[in-house]
Amino acid sequence: MLPVIDDFVQLFDLKDFVVMADSSLINKANIGLLESAEYKYILGVISGAIPWKLRTGCLALTGQTDAVWNTRKGPASV
Repeated sequence: MLPVIDDFVQLFDLKDFVVMADSSLINKANIGLLESAEYKYILGVISGAIPWKLRTGCLALTGQTDAVWNTRKGPASV
């Protein structure tokens, strides 16, 4: 994934780039790669569709423990 992003950013000489991806890219390795390359990112998932254990694991990666962001309603408890 990262080589494609790097090529795209370089080809179009982008200075401020945000990666937007769906739930298939949410894993510790991909998040680590995006962060090590210092890319901003938005990864979307329907929280009700994933098991509680996975949901809390994703929140832990971001340093959050008890809240998710709902784009329609703002912060919401899980």
